[in-house]
Amino acid sequence: MEPIEQFRVNIDAARKYLDMYRELRQLRNLGVRGPLNAGNKYLLWLPRASIVSSMSSLDAYVHQVLYRYIPQFLKQADSIPEKLGDMVVRVSPIKNASHVGGAIQYVRSPTGPERLADAIRENVLNFQAYQAPDKVVEAYRVIGVTDVIQEVADRWRGPNTDRGHIASRLERYAKRRNQIAHEGDLDNNHEPREITPELGATCVDFIENVVSRMDQISINPNQ
Repeated sequence: MEPIEQFRVNIDAARKYLDMYRELRQLRNLGVRGPLNAGNKYLLWLPRASIVSSMSSLDAYVHQVLYRYIPQFLKQADSIPEKLGDMVVRVSPIKNASHVGGAIQYVRSPTGPERLADAIRENVLNFQAYQAPDKVVEAYRVIGVTDVIQEVADRWRGPNTDRGHIASRLERYAKRRNQIAHEGDLDNNHEPREITPELGATCVDFIENVVSRMDQISINPNQ
């Protein structure tokens, strides 16, 4: 499955949390919108779940793009991006001069690039989260894209779509995702932070817009 196809499956799952929220309100005769009483506020965990799921969809997409293109760069590129070179060094079998001969055989073997890509995946990428804007930019530099957020902005027309606005919104959603996933979405007074289904919906739409434009970026190891 292409990275964008898997993303569409994942982002659709994020929307289903919002659909569930609306359906449960109707089943409980709570109206389409408006504040919930104390006994029904637990329903607001569904918009929260949509935010977490949306950000996970972005993270999974970036990982899938890296999994696809890193082996191609290692196999085909005349010179690899500096960030990818850093990852190669981290997983390289070269620790001192006596290891050079084995490392050369490793890289030159028919399966060398794939094995090196697998090592990067298992020892580096699997421990990274690509949700905050600086992390997403850093990820794309591994495959030769200097500033993916700027690339998204260049493909997005309309108000509040310059690089600064996009990065700021992505940062806010990433922060809220972490507050939900790691802090129970409680503020400093241990009270639940305010949440609305609209916030969940705008997060889903925003991430979908960002990734659809990321997928338009041409990535060519031979350039």
